[in-house]
Amino acid sequence: MNDETRDNQEIQQRLNAVDAQVRDLERELTELRALLTVREESAEEPAPVAPESAPPETIASLQPEPPPTLSPATATETTGGPFDKLPELSGQQQPTARTTVDIEALLSGRVLAWIGGLAILVGSLFFLSLAFSRGWIGPETRVIIGLIAGAALVTGGAFFFERRERIFGHTLLAVGLGVFNLALFASTRLYDLMPYELALVGTFVAAVVGAVLAIRAHSQIVAIYGLLPALIAPPLFDADTTGITIAFLALLLVGAAAISLYRTWTWLPLLSLLFTFFQLYFWLADSPPAALGLAVMTGYWLIHTLAAGGEDIRKLRGRLRPSSASVMALNTAIALGGTYVLLDGTLAEWRGLYLLALAALHMPLAGYLFYRGGDRHAFGMLTTGLGLALAGIAIPVQFNGVTVPIAWAAVGVVMVWLYGRLHNPFSLASGVLLGFAALWHVILFDYPFRDFLSGETLGDYPFINGSGAVLGALLLALAASAYFARRKEALTVAILAGSALTAYALPYELEDGWTIAGWALIALALFAVHRAVPSGHPLYAVAGVGLDGFALLVTLAQIATPSRLRVSSFSTLDHAPFWSDATLALASLALSLAVGWYLHRREFPLYAGLALAAATSLIVYMLSIGLVDEFQQRLDPDQGNLSALREQAQVGLSILWTALGVGGFALGVLRRRIGMRIYGLALLGIAIVKVFIVDLASLDASYRVISFIALGVLLLIASYLYQRLIAHPNDNGNRNSHTQPAA
Repeated sequence: MNDETRDNQEIQQRLNAVDAQVRDLERELTELRALLTVREESAEEPAPVAPESAPPETIASLQPEPPPTLSPATATETTGGPFDKLPELSGQQQPTARTTVDIEALLSGRVLAWIGGLAILVGSLFFLSLAFSRGWIGPETRVIIGLIAGAALVTGGAFFFERRERIFGHTLLAVGLGVFNLALFASTRLYDLMPYELALVGTFVAAVVGAVLAIRAHSQIVAIYGLLPALIAPPLFDADTTGITIAFLALLLVGAAAISLYRTWTWLPLLSLLFTFFQLYFWLADSPPAALGLAVMTGYWLIHTLAAGGEDIRKLRGRLRPSSASVMALNTAIALGGTYVLLDGTLAEWRGLYLLALAALHMPLAGYLFYRGGDRHAFGMLTTGLGLALAGIAIPVQFNGVTVPIAWAAVGVVMVWLYGRLHNPFSLASGVLLGFAALWHVILFDYPFRDFLSGETLGDYPFINGSGAVLGALLLALAASAYFARRKEALTVAILAGSALTAYALPYELEDGWTIAGWALIALALFAVHRAVPSGHPLYAVAGVGLDGFALLVTLAQIATPSRLRVSSFSTLDHAPFWSDATLALASLALSLAVGWYLHRREFPLYAGLALAAATSLIVYMLSIGLVDEFQQRLDPDQGNLSALREQAQVGLSILWTALGVGGFALGVLRRRIGMRIYGLALLGIAIVKVFIVDLASLDASYRVISFIALGVLLLIASYLYQRLIAHPNDNGNRNSHTQPAA
């Protein structure tokens, strides 16, 4: 019984294994049908078939090893048998095999064809050389053979193009055109069998044939085969520069431009430009009639401009091709160089006008592109930039003197106006560059930097001269640009630039004292602008302080030097009491700083307080120089009163500083301003040091007495005022604290 049961279990296990294998085969067939359906009908991927559960285990030791369970995604990769290569049914080729096939096709097809064509050409040349050297073929026959062979090869190339054999078509066509043009070259330069006019006609016919085949075959290379040899034919055939050669080149250039526009072949205009510009230069160097030369040069420029921008004109592309940019830049450079070659000698005065006219021709094209393609059209911006570059070059070429910066400023304003209308950043950049060019002219020529602070003015009447006209034009240009730009940043730049330019020009137009006064006035205006403009830019105040500081340095170095605090034996003065260039300069600076303090006393109290202290010190310094000047005017070398005047002046300075110190201290006491009291005490300290050190050591006994007595009296007055008004109670019985904060 046990043996029978064991046999039944073994049979049942084997049946279960066979049943599992059958189910696996059914699942694989289902997946195969799904893959075939995807390939043939491009349908969605079928849902994976869920594997059925394996039969339950019975006795592990007696059960045979089951086949591996396969998921739908990996069944075709792991299952053995005839289904191992199922991925090949998807139609995908292995990358290695594909690369091998591509290289093989390239080597066995295109490369071999080109090498074969080159071999035929070289072999033909060797055969012809042998035949020529041994006298088998005469010159006439040689040319005829070359023409016939070239025509036959061109015909063969056309035949293969019609049969869609592009490799053989390119090969035969290139060889045929080369043989044909070589035959024409031999007929003109080597054997002189035909006039160059007839050879040009033959080359033109070959170019036309090549162009027609290029259009039919959609091949830019074929167009290059036909056109470029024709473009260099005149110098190769040693053709004279006549109307025939000009007409020949004009037709070829027009044809090249038309073909490049029709087929959107971007490199053909660049190659035609490179192969013909030297012929244009040689012709212009032969001094043709000026009108004819300008017409030819303008036509040459126009053809290549349209060829370079044709695709952008037709399709309004948003990006700029390198080929188009190269053609436009080289075309403009060629026109500029041709102008100098043609308009030479007595005609040089017309260079600027022609360049201005050529610059104006850029603008209609740029305007059209901006109108159709938007204000950021790449080719339109390039055209505008090249036109402005020509205009910028033309202005100094045609004009001179003050006209140049004024014209640059006017063009710059126009560009800023365009920016305000179109919001084109290129226009703004162009306007800024023109503004810098005008500024460069001002610094080098109108107000030469080498003469800055030289003390020499340009004329008797300030700003009534050419340089003043330039300054006024630039200031108007800055104001107009700020208005047209309609941006707060533009206003800030215009105000700061205008202030700097005016400050730079003042030493050339005004005398020393008035120059300092002008700088102080500009600084005062900057302080006012910073206060008046809502959320004013801090650069206004910084620029004002910087200008005042520079003016003070110039004043101390040239106008009101510290040496003027002592009577000099080499100086004679003749002016009204307490009025001189030093008075004007110091008073102007003091006024500017005082206004700055008043406008910013609440916003920047610390810096405003320093400005007020500096203004007060300038007033003290101004009065001191004025006092010494009064003694200086009394100098009489014949009487020998220099020593007495020096001592009197030093006593006067001691009394003046002490009196001003007491006055400032008293005013601080009366107004209860601790800052005034501190400044008054500081000035008193300087006076005390001067009396006890300088006066005591250098003055005569009588002048020492006067200095000390005056100092003592004034100090007692200051002490009394402080004790009376600050340290003691007032009439209302309230005690004022000496630490009361300043208002």
